[in-house]
This record gives sequence, C-alpha cells and structure tokens, in this order.
Amino acid sequence: MTMYVGNNGSIIVAPESTYGTDPGSGYDTLFGVSSTLQQASNLLTPAHLTISPLATNDYAPTFVDGEIVVNWSEQASVMDELLSSFFTVTMNHYTMTGAPETTSISAEVAFGADLAYIYTGLVATSFGMEISPYEYPTVTMGFIGQKGVKETSPTQGTASVAYLAAPSEFTTVSVGGTTLGAKNVSINCERQYTGGDRAVVGSSYLSQPVESGVRSISVSLTVDLSDDTGFISTAPLDSYLAGTSLGEIIIGSGHSSIALANCRMTGDMPSLGDGLTEFPITATATGISLAPLLSA
Repeated sequence: MTMYVGNNGSIIVAPESTYGTDPGSGYDTLFGVSSTLQQASNLLTPAHLTISPLATNDYAPTFVDGEIVVNWSEQASVMDELLSSFFTVTMNHYTMTGAPETTSISAEVAFGADLAYIYTGLVATSFGMEISPYEYPTVTMGFIGQKGVKETSPTQGTASVAYLAAPSEFTTVSVGGTTLGAKNVSINCERQYTGGDRAVVGSSYLSQPVESGVRSISVSLTVDLSDDTGFISTAPLDSYLAGTSLGEIIIGSGHSSIALANCRMTGDMPSLGDGLTEFPITATATGISLAPLLSA
C-alpha cells in the first residue's frame, strides 16, 4: 500500500555500521514523496494438500520490502546515504559498473508528528528516475530489509528547497555526441544479489531471498530528430538499423548530469510520432554514472 508522505511527514535515511541495527543518528532528510516499505510475515504452508493443516505451522521470519520515492536533490548530504546504498561512491560521484555494494541503511518514514516506522537492514535492489517537462524529477528506489518497528516520536525535518532540481536542468540530452531535444526520460536499474552479498537464498541475514541474476540498466526517452531548420541528426535511427551502439547517452548537465555508457537500442522498429519528428528510444546500457553532487 502506498502511503503519501506530504507536508506532514518525512523520510530520513542513515547508513548502518552494523547490518540490521538502527544507527540512532546521522540521518539525512530527503524530499520525500511516498513510501511503500512494509513488513511482512508469511505462514509456511504445507507442501501437500491436507484436510486439516496443522495449527502449529510456523511463520517465516519477517522481512521488509517496498520502495521509497523522493524528489531529486543536487546536495550530497541529502542524497548520499540513499544513493550509496546502490552505487559505488567516489568523491560524491555515483557509478554502477562493477559488482554490487552491500551497504545497508535504516529509514524512518513518518506520517505525522505521532506516527512513524523505522525500517532496518535495507539493501537497495533497484534505482529508477523519471524526468518530464513539468514535474520535479523523482527517484524511486526499491529495497529489501530485515525488520520494521514503530516510532512514536518521529524526527521531523525539511530538506533545503534551494537544492531541489528543477525539470529544466534535465532538458539537454546528448545521444552519441549529438544534442537532441528531449520530451521525457525514464531510467531503470535492477541489481540482483549473488555470491557473498547479504541477500542470497539461505542467508542468515535476510529471511526473504532475492532472485539471483545479473544487473540491468535501461533507459527510455523521446527525442526530436529535427528542429524548424531541418533534421539535426538521424544517427539514432541509423544505429538501430545497423545494430550498432548509440554510444553514450548524457542527460542533463552540471550536478544534475546522468551518463549511460555503451547504449544499444532494443525492441521493435521505432515509429515516428507527432511534433518535430518525435522519436522514441529504448536502450540498454553497460553502466550508469551520476555527476558529483554539491557537498555544501
């Protein structure tokens, strides 16, 4: 169930030094939009049909999963804990090209001054971003965690609006070195856990396993191939027809810059749309990098 945070609530996160343990301090306030984090406890059903299931059937250990939705901030002190639970961080620069990190965080989701839940042992499994002309960019991150507890005296806070990224900061899109006008952008990254990571089948840390698999990075965007003077570039269409790489797709600029490496168009033959030769692009990438955020 989605619970809207709004002006009366807040979402704060902090890194854990010990997995599954609330750090108690060091929380940063996000531009919270909503949260679907919730705790679940499932009854272990018998393997075979029975007329009268045993009343002593055990419950599986509880676990937490769901998503956090926030507006994008250019300030590292706001986004760092959230992003570093998914990306490798170097000098406030966030990348996802190598093996998964195992950084866990705690999150407090408050719905007012008297009700909040603290979720611990949260390990990020997905990162998504939605950018459109008239809405503030949003980040959606999926988590799987260990447990949740009620907090009756939640910490209330407000992030600095001065660092809230405006939609106009992401209007510039470069595809393979050619700047094109963009109408909307959707980025989705999935990171499954394998090997020695915490979220594996049979792990003693998490009671709900995450499906093993490889990471995936995809981007969908609609661009204009032309302006009022004629075609700017048909290179994306040419690359699709030839089955070659688009190269790097760069979205935004400055502290709101996202680069996707070695993008390759996928799916059916793109069809042109309305306007100045609208062209939808769906591509996969081998890596994603977010520009360094402001440290102040």
